[in-house]
Amino acid sequence: MSGRTRPGRPLTPRITTKQIAVLHVARKQLGWDEATYRDVLRGIAGVESSKDLTHAMFEAVLEHAKHCGFHLTAPLFQRVAPSAARPAPTPAQLHLLRELFEQLGWDAARQRGFCMRMTKRPWPQTNADAIKVTEALKAMIARGYGDRKAKGAEPPPEAA
Repeated sequence: MSGRTRPGRPLTPRITTKQIAVLHVARKQLGWDEATYRDVLRGIAGVESSKDLTHAMFEAVLEHAKHCGFHLTAPLFQRVAPSAARPAPTPAQLHLLRELFEQLGWDAARQRGFCMRMTKRPWPQTNADAIKVTEALKAMIARGYGDRKAKGAEPPPEAA
């Protein structure tokens, strides 16, 4: 295996930061002070720091904590799917976007360009992207942007 290690640490897989966090939650829940926590690590796993724990050692320390009364309130290491973390725009949001673009009179190329400037994507891919573009379009319409003529068009006639 390649990678840096601190002197005295073997090249075996270490636990993740989430696993270390679980141990710290257990320590807090059980009311262990620093010295008690270090004693448990030394007694169960033979290490001084949770960063030195292997996966098997982590399981042993976690079992000891459960035996002492620790209970997890949430599933351990629950992964959130990327699509769940960033939900897609709703059909209502997409419909509103189309209406706003139509109100401005923009063609598909202009719509894509605007979305690219706002979200770095040709069309909103997430709910947050759709909100960002929608709010910008609403603000433009509120400022009267849709009433303006295209660049190079004839200026409006002056009031007599």
